[in-house]
Amino acid sequence: MNFIRCSVLVTLAIASAAEARVLSYAPYTDRVSIPAVQSRLNRHFVLVEQAPPPFGAPSFPFTPSQVVLYDSKGLQEPRVIFPQDGSTTLVNNAIAREDESEVPVVLIETTAGNQGTWIL
Repeated sequence: MNFIRCSVLVTLAIASAAEARVLSYAPYTDRVSIPAVQSRLNRHFVLVEQAPPPFGAPSFPFTPSQVVLYDSKGLQEPRVIFPQDGSTTLVNNAIAREDESEVPVVLIETTAGNQGTWIL
């Protein structure tokens, strides 16, 4: 009986230590957003924001989106960096990095026009 109690306590201790961290982007956007692969220490961060699908249309996995660049310091307004005309398109992946001078570089994979394309 002691073995069962001990194993239950060990399982609970491990499960509480393995708890996932959830980051909310609610203060920044009211759209469904997927963060780019990026460092959490960057000043700028990128979100792939999904446009609301038309009524009755499936929303996953082919939801038209926009790639939006945000400034965590609030010195610059958020801006859509892809597509540049403000429309929506299919975005598969986004990767962002920032150098020492806080200049963001974003790599985007899209299937706009039914053809896979990488845009830097």
